[in-house]
Amino acid sequence: MAEPLLDSVDTVELTEDGWLLPQYGWYAATRLPAEAYLHELADADPRSRADLKALIGLGCWGPLGSTVAPHDAYRDLPASNPTAWRRALAETAALNGRTMDIVDLEQEREMVMRRHHGWPAHVEEVAIRLRAVQALTRHLVAFQEGRPVEAAWRKCASPEDAWERFAQWANAALRDFHVRVLVNDAAPSTVYAVAILQLVNDLSEGETFRRCANETCGRPFVRQRGRARYADKGTRHSTGVLYCTRLCARAQAERMRRRAKRDERNGS
Repeated sequence: MAEPLLDSVDTVELTEDGWLLPQYGWYAATRLPAEAYLHELADADPRSRADLKALIGLGCWGPLGSTVAPHDAYRDLPASNPTAWRRALAETAALNGRTMDIVDLEQEREMVMRRHHGWPAHVEEVAIRLRAVQALTRHLVAFQEGRPVEAAWRKCASPEDAWERFAQWANAALRDFHVRVLVNDAAPSTVYAVAILQLVNDLSEGETFRRCANETCGRPFVRQRGRARYADKGTRHSTGVLYCTRLCARAQAERMRRRAKRDERNGS
């Protein structure tokens, strides 16, 4: 399925109480970099506020959290009711050594929305979605490499449970992408939803996953990233490549060159 455009963001402000406030300038649409779930989202640490800010702010791709009304802020997650959403929020906050409750969150959101323009997202909400992307990615890579998929999830004892979780999280994130007839434009997409769409597209298309041959990298990848930051999927190399990016290829080539010169000096 073709990836939708995202509303680009100029900058993101991170408040002391953990709210990410997108600052929009002139309207512009952008695309999420190819395989972002294997690169930017895989590298971000959901426990680090600095990483969460960088994930949204430096890329300026668009919101990562939900963009719908506060009462339905969990519609892209497999939380079928406020109780499930409260539990997920509390568990993620506890992993980060903090406390957060859905009632407190929505009361704060309303106050923040009155003070600032734009849809605010709390770092704990972003952390939930980031952990989900990373778990889905671990699951997909493990499946492609023939390893147990249950290791991708916390407290998961069987492949059946792992695939059920995969389907629950992916289907919830892709809810707005289901084929349907619309009179009006579709709801704005988010970085989280488009990243899951990338992941599921690669799974459904049977893409081959490789491991970067750079000795200090080893990242799983499908296509080598080139110089063009937002190049289309079809312009990226996907066959006969050893490195996830040209930067990794150059770094390994330089490492091997230095090693060869050292061996030559030592008479090896």
